[in-house]
Amino acid sequence: MSNQRKVIGTLNISINLDKIPKEKIVKGEKGSYANLTALIFDGDDQYGKNSTAMVSKTAEERESNVDTIYLGNGWYNVKVDKAPF
Repeated sequence: MSNQRKVIGTLNISINLDKIPKEKIVKGEKGSYANLTALIFDGDDQYGKNSTAMVSKTAEERESNVDTIYLGNGWYNVKVDKAPF
């Protein structure tokens, strides 16, 4: 089994860092981290964007329907391998 991975697409998202609540930023040994979730849609919106990023929710937050904190939008491009099989 090879350790090389193949790129199958590109996800480019611009996020608003000011929208990340301070309590969602965790200090680690190598820096500060925030868990984010990205959704990729099957079509573009009116601005040509087909993905969005948000602050990840815990299981408890999902169960109690805590509001989603959207951070930004972007685009996803599937890489098509043109090499024959």
